Amino acid sequence: MNNQVTNKTYFQYAIVAAAVATIGVGIVSLIASLISPDIYAEGMGGDEEKINLGGAIVANLMYCAVAIVAGWILFYFRRPALWWYVLGVVVLILIGINAFDKASTDESAIWLNVMHVVAAAAMLPGIGKVLDLRAATT
Repeated sequence: MNNQVTNKTYFQYAIVAAAVATIGVGIVSLIASLISPDIYAEGMGGDEEKINLGGAIVANLMYCAVAIVAGWILFYFRRPALWWYVLGVVVLILIGINAFDKASTDESAIWLNVMHVVAAAAMLPGIGKVLDLRAATT
């Protein structure tokens, strides 16, 4: 890798992280559907909706897209990786609380939180790594 971390490099790392997060969430969703087939949470319209593989993947991709944009904005900050991890932990905590508020049962909330943690386990270091590289080259 050269001395300059570019937008292209950032997006390559981010897309790989999003792909890994999506695969991870898909696996957790499949496991959850086998163990706890009745996972419901409040949907966008306010009605309770069953969480299925497709819904989990679409929601994950939307969250990943927002994370990629947030990381890209931080790409231009001083010490971007530090801000990325702080932002990631705060968002993970807030989403975790929201899962218990919006899920119909504690079991559903736990599965939603497992999915969030799996996605974060891919996205945080995946984007954090390129932000660290960016900070080292500026």
